[in-house]
This record gives sequence, C-alpha cells and structure tokens, in this order.
Amino acid sequence: MDNRDSGTQHKLRMPSELKQKLIDSASKNNRSLNAEISLRLDDSFKESVGGIGANVPPALMSMTHYENLFEALNRVVQALTKTELELSELKKAINK
Repeated sequence: MDNRDSGTQHKLRMPSELKQKLIDSASKNNRSLNAEISLRLDDSFKESVGGIGANVPPALMSMTHYENLFEALNRVVQALTKTELELSELKKAINK
C-alpha cells in the first residue's frame, strides 16, 4: 500500500472571476490550479514579518518578488548605461 499523503478532495464553490484569477496565476507561476490554491492557503497561515501573529497578505508577499525583480532590472540598466558610456569613449578614442 502507498503511504504517501495524496491529500483529500473537496468540492469548492467560488465566483467564476476568482477561479479565473487563480487559473491565470497558476499558469503564470507554472503550477496546477490545485497547487496554486494549496500554496495560497498554506501561505495564509504563515506568520507575518515581525512575528506579531498576523497573516501576510499574498499581495505583500508578491510585492517582495516584484521589488527583487525591480532591483535586478535596475542593476541591468546601470550596467548597460556603463557599457554605453565605455563604448562612447572608445568611439572618441578611435576617431582621434
């Protein structure tokens, strides 16, 4: 007999708009609908920053993700700007 916990099945009613949001999010995150819902529910029970016992809203959790992406994008822009300046200096040196 298989000892792995395969979970239990539950019927769930939700507005069709909410289901579509979950489907879109699952697709964007390369997860199944079930995995997306399970992860979001599990995350809702985690303690917030500071340990005061409140739950971290999913929007706040994803905000950290976007902040990290923004910082990485800023580093790329800075590197491209530096490269552009170096190329400009090289062109000036070549044209002398």
